[in-house]
Amino acid sequence: MRENKLRFEVGERITLTDGDWSVISRNGQDFWRAFLDSGENRELAVYSHLQTPVKIEKSGDSTTFYYENLVAEDGQCFSIGLELTICSENGNLVFTSRIENHSAAILNELQYPFLSSCSYGCEPKDEILYVSEGLGARIPDPRSHVAAAHTEYMAADYKSIWRSYTYPAAGHGVPVTMPWVGLQCGGKYLYLGEHNPEMRLISLNVGIPSRGAESELMLCIAHYPAANPSETVSIGRSVIAVFDGDWRKGTAFYRAWLEQAWMIEHKIPDWVKNITGWQRVICKHQYGEVFWKYSDLPKLWEDGMRYGINGLLLFGWWKGRFDNNYPELEPDPALGGGEGLKAAIEEIQ
Repeated sequence: MRENKLRFEVGERITLTDGDWSVISRNGQDFWRAFLDSGENRELAVYSHLQTPVKIEKSGDSTTFYYENLVAEDGQCFSIGLELTICSENGNLVFTSRIENHSAAILNELQYPFLSSCSYGCEPKDEILYVSEGLGARIPDPRSHVAAAHTEYMAADYKSIWRSYTYPAAGHGVPVTMPWVGLQCGGKYLYLGEHNPEMRLISLNVGIPSRGAESELMLCIAHYPAANPSETVSIGRSVIAVFDGDWRKGTAFYRAWLEQAWMIEHKIPDWVKNITGWQRVICKHQYGEVFWKYSDLPKLWEDGMRYGINGLLLFGWWKGRFDNNYPELEPDPALGGGEGLKAAIEEIQ
């Protein structure tokens, strides 16, 4: 159980607090953003500070925001329902979402949670960004690091400048080995991670405003639901946590989730433990030549057993021939049919 307890408030601005530490966004800032493909405009931004939820429900440690329509930056209104839930779990904040698209547009991207602040509890020059690029990267002064990523003309840098870290590795952004990003803020460590065992592609984005604007640091997790017209999509289980200490606390936190979500111990069958090796047998060549029929397999197994090899690794036993017709793997009548394959296996066993 963590000692810290992170709190979240949304009013005119977003506020994260943990004891005497706080992150306060300026008025009119977002806690989520979305991007639509309207057909005419393929990256039409939707900002949360321009939306009005039809309902906000609070139940215990959970708050849910309901939106019936989304108003884009150009004033267009889209019939897209959005349900965003923020839940406190063991002192951390968990963010989930659900999209109901009743419009003709596609909701391609949802940035949620989205943080932006002038100060994260220390001087900007003292901030240190940690990402799981390669074996791990420590990036002092991340605002200057992001500023150097200005594309000069290719992206919407006149709005904001970004560095994106992509998990799992994909064709855009910097590939990372784990789905989290962390910010050292003096004696506090702020952690953003995706704790969803069925996660899709995500980007961990670090940004600053456009040149000449007041200095801020933006952190968000971008999801790519590609919610088509008439489609309902549930995405995300993002986590924000804050720790007393440094990046080691954040990586230990991720490791604990990883071990219970993905690193599940499976019982190894006795036949796997007892296998001494195998003969690699191709029954039917990829060009159609038949080397072995199913009725030959018991003899092949006996030949191997004379040398202590108790397994057969079968290829090309299916109708489509070796390295063909995947994934339709049907017993081949020319080799003895399904009953012939079963009989050979039973005899060997």
